[in-house]
Amino acid sequence: MSEQLTEYTQEPPAASIDRVRAVWSAVLGVDVAADDDFFALGGTSVQATMIVNRLQDTASGILHPAIVFEAGTARHMAAALARPVERAGPELLTAEAIERGLRHLAGRNNDPAVPVDRAGGLNRRAIFVLAPPRSGSTLLRVMLGGHPALFAPPELYLLGFGTMAERRARLSGRAAFLTEGFVRAVMAAEGCGRAAAEQRVDALVAAGMRTHGAYRWLQARIGDRVLVDKTPSYAQNPAALRRAEAEFDEPFFIHLVRHPLAMIASFDALRADRVTAATADDGLPATGPARAELWWLAAQRHIGALLARVPPHRQQRVVFEDLVTDPAGQMKALCAALGLTLHPAMLDPYADDAGRMTDGIAAGGRMLGDPGFHQRRRIDPAAADGWRAHAPDHTLCDETIELAAALGYAIEAPEREEWSF
Repeated sequence: MSEQLTEYTQEPPAASIDRVRAVWSAVLGVDVAADDDFFALGGTSVQATMIVNRLQDTASGILHPAIVFEAGTARHMAAALARPVERAGPELLTAEAIERGLRHLAGRNNDPAVPVDRAGGLNRRAIFVLAPPRSGSTLLRVMLGGHPALFAPPELYLLGFGTMAERRARLSGRAAFLTEGFVRAVMAAEGCGRAAAEQRVDALVAAGMRTHGAYRWLQARIGDRVLVDKTPSYAQNPAALRRAEAEFDEPFFIHLVRHPLAMIASFDALRADRVTAATADDGLPATGPARAELWWLAAQRHIGALLARVPPHRQQRVVFEDLVTDPAGQMKALCAALGLTLHPAMLDPYADDAGRMTDGIAAGGRMLGDPGFHQRRRIDPAAADGWRAHAPDHTLCDETIELAAALGYAIEAPEREEWSF
């Protein structure tokens, strides 16, 4: 259990514990005591998602399923929900911290040395959405899913592993919820329920299927539709990005960009410090905003290096701020780059449409991706600049400012104190 959630000086109110216990009991199907361990009760990532869904309405911020795993018990979860977010002072990323963090991120939910795999030849064309987390990629993915020529499931987490067995082994425990996107894709491709989809995935693992083959297996089941893979962890791992370019026939890359401070504010609002909890030796910065900046910087470094080698006709930049203020114009331009005609459904991502895969793999579940997606009912143009009202106290490092400028975001460099001797 994380020390971060067990160091409390005050017991949460009994009513708060009882509320959390009631939700846990309803989801797990047993009478849960305040100090019963979630995993000992047989809790799963699907059930963790259902728990946060039911508690979201009364929470002070957006909840992530990882808070259930970190808390471990109903008592500690009630304490976590009651405890105000502690804001540490600003933390400036140093060159050493960046390099140390990049090494950590490359192996986070990835094999940092996963090799290129062309066994059986190239897979057919696919579309990859590349972006750091909290950049609006779930919104873009669901918009793309409105086009009948595209198949856009939640995050697949395939390119970061050589085999389906390796993927299962790495994405276990508190990371197990990351495997749900592929299950949801199988459900949609095969027209089956969760149990049948999980059986099919089990068969792929048992057969020693390589992830290169898993893509081919899935593509064979979606007919002529083009697969869209939106998995933020790829941008943290250069090896995964190399596979995207090397293993598919004429792959197309959508580079989704967002102002770094907007991404940091969104990351902070999600309380992603709980999702990405650092330990003393994991190489990550200590504060949430600095961790978020590292995510942004790593992604832009790696995506830029990849796209420098990709012909212009196989890539398109989409600016989040433009996407929410002019969705029709942005999607029309993107469709033209993809050789498609804009479909009206793409502009209504919040429509009740099972084909977009915005539900979870179980009743009452939530799709893998943005935990706050279902709190909205329309594309909100205020999302372009709304972050400015609650931006965290954080100073960007010089490299982030330079990368942001190259992407069209003019950020004034802060004055730094000069020392002379």
